[in-house]
Amino acid sequence: EDSFNVLPKNSTECMEPLEAWMLVKEGTGPNDWTVDTLEGSTFMVYKKSGKVVYLSTRKVSDSDRSTSMPSLGFLKDSLLVLDLHKSRYLQDLDASICNLSSLTHLLLTRCSNLKSLPDSIGNLSNLTELNLFDSPQISELPPSIGAL
Repeated sequence: EDSFNVLPKNSTECMEPLEAWMLVKEGTGPNDWTVDTLEGSTFMVYKKSGKVVYLSTRKVSDSDRSTSMPSLGFLKDSLLVLDLHKSRYLQDLDASICNLSSLTHLLLTRCSNLKSLPDSIGNLSNLTELNLFDSPQISELPPSIGAL
């Protein structure tokens, strides 16, 4: 991991009232979040007990114009929340997200150019929330979604 910036003490704008945020909120503060880059994409990162449990594009500069996302397979046993809110340039999700066995929340709100979900999205057996609000390019869900 390549941490390059810790949020300033007075920065609370990353703390939005999401159900997913409630998973990690208790006992955390703005200094518990870092900004990291992964294969050219920028994420807000929250770690619990040394493991990445929450990746978010919220409050990340609009200068990140990635059209695809990096592989997240190395987080398969720890990542609980993947929040790609307003990743407006993102067109494709990496198939590795289908192997994130711990993932409970996949937030794809306002991903205006996201065209589809990976075919094996139904592999996410612990997924309790899939939010596609205002992601108009997704017109069809893969058949495996029925397995959730």
